[in-house]
Amino acid sequence: YEIDSRRCHFFIQRTPSTRSFYFWNAFNCKEAVTFFSETVTELETDFSEAVIEHQLAYYDVEHTHTYQTQTGDLLLMQARWLEQFFTSPKIQLAQKINGTNPLVLIADYEHQITDAPGSNNQINFKWKFADKRLTLNDFSLDDGIFTEPYSEEYV
Repeated sequence: YEIDSRRCHFFIQRTPSTRSFYFWNAFNCKEAVTFFSETVTELETDFSEAVIEHQLAYYDVEHTHTYQTQTGDLLLMQARWLEQFFTSPKIQLAQKINGTNPLVLIADYEHQITDAPGSNNQINFKWKFADKRLTLNDFSLDDGIFTEPYSEEYV
């Protein structure tokens, strides 16, 4: 939307979900970034197989959670600024888990930006916790499940 020499951008999101991170920029200063995004959890299981007394068995089972985040629409200057996020030597999740902001690793990212007028940029990236024991538990019981008072009517 343009008024005289001023330009306004409005982004309407269908979901208010956000994901926030801390990262150290090119000047080694801590910055925060919040994405209006959707995050998909991917579970990958790696294992070895063995045959013991004619029975197949798994051993060395290892589970890895990877999180794929797709950002909402970004302006060109926001997308260029995020290059520092993806190349940062240290990134933390802003959401506290066990009282601390856990370190995360960017596993993969697609950072293609366009400077075409009126175009919006979106960035996809995968990340995982540096500590393999952590998982992202975003579920909540506040979404209407189990919020009704107990009634013997259904017993």
